[in-house]
Amino acid sequence: MVSVIVPCYNAASTLEACIKGLLKQTVADWRALFINDGSTDDSPRLLDQWAQLDARIEVLHFNQNQGVVAARNAGLDWAQGEWIAFCDADDQWLPEKLEQQLVASLGKDLVCSSYWELRPGKANRLIATSGRISYRGLLVTNPIPFSTALVRRTQIGNLRFADLPAPYIHEDYAFWLRLFQAHTPTAMYLAEPLVFRSVNSNTRSFDKLLGARSHDYVLRTVAGVGQPKRFVLLMLYVWNAVFKKIINPLLS
Repeated sequence: MVSVIVPCYNAASTLEACIKGLLKQTVADWRALFINDGSTDDSPRLLDQWAQLDARIEVLHFNQNQGVVAARNAGLDWAQGEWIAFCDADDQWLPEKLEQQLVASLGKDLVCSSYWELRPGKANRLIATSGRISYRGLLVTNPIPFSTALVRRTQIGNLRFADLPAPYIHEDYAFWLRLFQAHTPTAMYLAEPLVFRSVNSNTRSFDKLLGARSHDYVLRTVAGVGQPKRFVLLMLYVWNAVFKKIINPLLS
């Protein structure tokens, strides 16, 4: 029923927690497609070991590092499930993640949720995004946390992730925009957090200035938004980021 796409690059320290989150799912009808993106640590051995223990875990090995875009696209080419789910190798799903989303998916094409942000040495932080998911809303902020997303494969079709030129990030944001440009998917947002997402200073998403620049780049090149509207949308993006990370946790 569900194909779970998990890119993996030098993630030996987090793989066990990620895989155990999958194995604890209260829904058993899934296949996890791990794409080893040329890892140089112990990840290849660990992945093959887990694949021998559970037939639902499948592994594709890249001989050389090709980047997360190529890994995710390989997973999309490989996937056969009715639903596509995404998970990063340093994230962890709560046991009821798939069950709750599949129950909520009746008549929907996309289901996502809030999540717990894992911060080294600090308390976990609840991150809630906008419950109103539409193309217009996507122009302001990305309300679809990537490792929480569950999408009908028929909606994705031949759509694939596109590389952004250095140094820009937010390939997932560009992917969602293109999905909503191609279709009008019906979406459901669940307020209950169903995923633990890792955030640390070594990840690209930690750089908030780069995040804002990347958001502006995607608005210009993917959504075709010109000035001055793009400036207004960027200010709204910054406000949403502040609300999501600072104000909302204080109110919860």
